[in-house]
Amino acid sequence: MPLKVFIVLFFWVGIASFSWANPAVYTEPNPPFNFREKGLVQGLALDLLEASLATIRPRFS
Repeated sequence: MPLKVFIVLFFWVGIASFSWANPAVYTEPNPPFNFREKGLVQGLALDLLEASLATIRPRFS
């Protein structure tokens, strides 16, 4: 009997730790802050994307 209780407790602690381990990610289209200012986004790829969007937008407006 104590072994079954231990297994059930171990199972529930494992499930709870997995559910709390996932970081909260803001998935809305307009985040409340700039990822670049927070230091989360770095690199040339984002700069190239912003530059290409700046040149494409006037063509479609």
